[in-house]
Amino acid sequence: MKLPILTQRAVDGGNTLYPKSIRTASETPTKSTGLRVLKEAKDNTKLSGRSITRIVKGPKFFRGKHLYNLTLTERETCPFTCEQWSTCYGNHMPFAHRHSIGEELLQALEADLGYLDEKRPEGYVIRLHILGDFYSVDYVKFWATMVQMHPNMGVYGYTHREYGTAIGDEVAALHAAFPGRVAILRSDRKHIQDPLPGAFTVPSGTEPAEGIVVCPEQVYEDITCLNCGLCFNGRTSVQFLEH
Repeated sequence: MKLPILTQRAVDGGNTLYPKSIRTASETPTKSTGLRVLKEAKDNTKLSGRSITRIVKGPKFFRGKHLYNLTLTERETCPFTCEQWSTCYGNHMPFAHRHSIGEELLQALEADLGYLDEKRPEGYVIRLHILGDFYSVDYVKFWATMVQMHPNMGVYGYTHREYGTAIGDEVAALHAAFPGRVAILRSDRKHIQDPLPGAFTVPSGTEPAEGIVVCPEQVYEDITCLNCGLCFNGRTSVQFLEH
């Protein structure tokens, strides 16, 4: 499939189609939210449908908590082995606020989590990453430290970092270290011995393999991530339709 010229340039350059959307993490919080880089899921229709504000289903630790998300820059933080490298749904998200990586990001995240500890004493969950991926071993270890430091926080997300790679195996270690609190699915999982559940992106009409569940949010109008909880359990492999 031939891509538009600008999209092809972004694909070849390993970056987003929307470089003007990339932001350096702020040193000061946004007045309306008190946050620097995280955003609450109520502003994302796929995650919440805008009508639900807390997680309804999923592991006991997740239920009743508010969900927040982090967006990095697609392709820049992702492995070249990603099977959606050229068709990333970030190609259709011109208004997403992508945060550049670096020490400023980590400092802003630490500040945001400290703020949420006070604002959400009942706990909260972080979705990693709306766009982008775990970009280094140290970054994965940063999240392991954050989970230890913030006992009321849960984390879930997806990674294209493959089993058997340094970053991919560190993600699996993070998942294993905090059962019930951290759930990471391996996108396009290829290895049967991989300890992570899989997240598979397929064309519409593809029948799921045995043991794989089609994403309910993509099938039923009244289902969102908050009232589904399938990806929170850390065990179930899920099939998603191509965007």
